[in-house]
Amino acid sequence: MRFIRIIIKFLLFLTAFTPLIVISKIPFPFVLGKILFFRSIIEIALILFLVYSTFSFYKNNWKLEIENWKLFKNPLIIFFSLFLISLIISTIFAVNPYRAFWGDLERGEGLFGFLHFFAFLWMSVAIFSKKDWLNFFKISLGVGFILIFYAFLQYFNVRNFPF
Repeated sequence: MRFIRIIIKFLLFLTAFTPLIVISKIPFPFVLGKILFFRSIIEIALILFLVYSTFSFYKNNWKLEIENWKLFKNPLIIFFSLFLISLIISTIFAVNPYRAFWGDLERGEGLFGFLHFFAFLWMSVAIFSKKDWLNFFKISLGVGFILIFYAFLQYFNVRNFPF
């Protein structure tokens, strides 16, 4: 059980590196690679999270072992859930429900993409401790500094990037 939790935590930390993903050989190199990376990581983590939750239910006589259960009463999460419900309703009654659900590859939007962000929120609230949140934000800050460095290189017309 602990091993599955560590893998889930690792995958959630891995999502912090999403802004660094650029794949030049696909149609939308700055967006599509990020979409595919983030969604695949979240889907793998979600499968493992469901396995973890199922075993936690069974092991603890159907009581879920989540450290941060109080956070699910957080107003931010409640309103995020309400926003998800309104997004589902608007997808159902959209002019083009197919497009509203799947979005497009140029932007990575749509209900399907939003469900991945929602799954990330639920899993991170359930798995992360305060220390994990701080480490996640430190990683995000480091990734931001790397992006700033590359932006300066682009501004000064440096074409030979290391990657």
